[in-house]
Amino acid sequence: HPINVLFAVPQKYFAQVRFTNTGNLHLAPTTRLFLLSAQGGQLRNVELTGDEGLLLPLNKRIFSGELSLKGIEPGYYALRALVEIADDKNITSQQPIRVEAEQLTGADGKTMTVSKVTLIYSKTPGRPEDMEKQMEGGSAVPAGRQDGKGSAG
Repeated sequence: HPINVLFAVPQKYFAQVRFTNTGNLHLAPTTRLFLLSAQGGQLRNVELTGDEGLLLPLNKRIFSGELSLKGIEPGYYALRALVEIADDKNITSQQPIRVEAEQLTGADGKTMTVSKVTLIYSKTPGRPEDMEKQMEGGSAVPAGRQDGKGSAG
């Protein structure tokens, strides 16, 4: 899947987005990751970084960055990757997630509550049926849409 979330430290995760240039032009893509509420509202906006320079046709690039979930309540959300490939052309990909509160005990015996992230797929048990439809809107995509050449995956 094009969006991965990796645990780092309590309340912080590393997110990765893979992008493949499927067109026939050299690109210099930039990438942002948005955390959206179940209603599509923007909660976080994180710039992701990757290798510098042009991305040649049929080559891949991995963008990554740190995503903080501090203050995010348990529930269903979406991660939306936005890869800008030109001034007016963007590629988007979206991954539903579930955030849960989990109790961890450290080596010092102290207990802390951390956020646990689970990627949600179409066959995940207990998944809201209209999840994608609810999250389709949202304020995380500038005026350009998915009309560019490339794929976030």
